[in-house]
Amino acid sequence: MEIEPIGSADGRKAGELLGATRLKAAIDAGVALLARPGDRILTSDPDDLRKLCEAAGNKSSVIGC
Repeated sequence: MEIEPIGSADGRKAGELLGATRLKAAIDAGVALLARPGDRILTSDPDDLRKLCEAAGNKSSVIGC
């Protein structure tokens, strides 16, 4: 696990991503933007995170738990 800071530019991108997907979870949008291809994202809300990753062009694996 890595900890990544979210700067103001990342925050704006996350807001744009939320607007594009009509979702509301800011933290999920940040995760979708910062995850790298091949990363595994464990979440209790896999449907929304998959939508965010797809919209961000992210090729991470989203795993419901």
